[in-house]
Amino acid sequence: MQSTDLAFCTSDELIRELVARNTFYGCIIQSAEDHKHDQWDERTFRVHFNQNLDRECTGRLLDRIAEHLNIHPD
Repeated sequence: MQSTDLAFCTSDELIRELVARNTFYGCIIQSAEDHKHDQWDERTFRVHFNQNLDRECTGRLLDRIAEHLNIHPD
């Protein structure tokens, strides 16, 4: 994928491209619905990860992120 092509890609296409890379080590949190307004509320999310992390490792990573956010709220 060329960088000039990125402007014409959907979020799902960009996520598929990133997760397909064997150099990607992490996870992507995506709203299950399109967010088209400024108000934030509780919603359902999709978590994307590749073969570099399994479900258990992804869960631990997200737990660590939540812990960090609770310690450093700003």
